[in-house]
Amino acid sequence: MTRRAGIILQARMASARLPCKAVAALAGRPLIAHCLDRLQASGAGEVVLATTDRPEDDALAMLAVRGGVRVFRGHPTDVLQRYL
Repeated sequence: MTRRAGIILQARMASARLPCKAVAALAGRPLIAHCLDRLQASGAGEVVLATTDRPEDDALAMLAVRGGVRVFRGHPTDVLQRYL
């Protein structure tokens, strides 16, 4: 059985140091949009956004889905669970 590599980008809106950094504007677009586009363009594997199930992360999930990226939403403090 052959398995393809995948890319998981972990992002969330809550941050003590720089809240909402994932949607901060960079060249007129959200930072997360640039990251997702570049990861997809790499061709290294399927890109999945791992974020929390909190309402403040709805915007991240929506941006990812609009860009053709699958989204996994999980526990807000258990990052490992979101990766698994």
